[in-house]
Formats: sequence, C-alpha cells, structure tokens
Amino acid sequence: MTSTTTTDPAAPASSEPTPFARSVVGIVVFSRTIAAVRYAEDAGKAPRLDARLALLRMSAEAVASCEEARRLGASAGIDPDEAAASYMGALGEVDERLHPLDWSERLVKTYIAIGLLSDFAGALVDELDGGLSAGLRAVIGADDFGAFASSELMGDLD
Repeated sequence: MTSTTTTDPAAPASSEPTPFARSVVGIVVFSRTIAAVRYAEDAGKAPRLDARLALLRMSAEAVASCEEARRLGASAGIDPDEAAASYMGALGEVDERLHPLDWSERLVKTYIAIGLLSDFAGALVDELDGGLSAGLRAVIGADDFGAFASSELMGDLD
C-alpha cells in the first residue's frame, strides 16, 4: 500500500512566512518599541540619577532588541515594520486612563504593561517553529525591568 501526501493549496509555500509568523514578529517588534518609550519616559520622572541612568540603559537595550527582532523577521521573509504597523496605538487608551500619581505607581504601571505584552508575545513565539522562535524568545527574555522595578519598590518599603 502506498501513501500519498496531499497539501493544503491554501497553505503558503514552505519558504513563505505564515500570517501567524508575521503577526508574532509584529507583536514582538511593537512590544519592544513600547518598552523603549516607556523606559525613556519613566527615566524622565526618576527620583534619582542612578535610576534615571538605569532606565535610559534599558530603553537603549529595548531599541537594540527591537532592531534584532526586525532583523530576525526580515531574515524570515517578513517586513517587520509592516507587521508591527497594525499594533501601533494599541495601548493608547490604557495610557490615557491610567495616570500614575507617584514613582511607585509609575513603576507598577510600566511593569504590568510590559509584562503583559512580553508574556503575550512569548506565548505566541512559543508556537513558532525553528530559529525564528528561538531568536524572538531571546529578544523578549533580555529585558531587566522586572528586577529593576522590584528593587525600587522593595527599597520604598524599607
């Protein structure tokens, strides 16, 4: 008995990225731009120079990780800017409604927003196959804000 394999004619060719892969790259690129902007904005409100500098470094690292996500997307045949375009402005209403009153609230707001985006992007990345998944996972995992926010908030409790 011989077996024949049929392929779904609607499925993209193996070398063509799937719509899901395009969406994932877009979300990762968008989430890294959000992180860069948030960290820079938070740096401007930091109560101490060391905190300001730490956040500015994290912002620069988020820009670098965004560029890496863009590079990974492009090497997979995905236009990363086009993929991210549909997500631009996605958190606008959240930002308009939540105005932190102090440094601690600002840290918590950023921690929650970036954490949600990173967790969501990570769950999607885990569904990708191959090198694109591993590369994007490394991009998402390179963020140090959680440790920074925790240290800052714990310092406030002392």
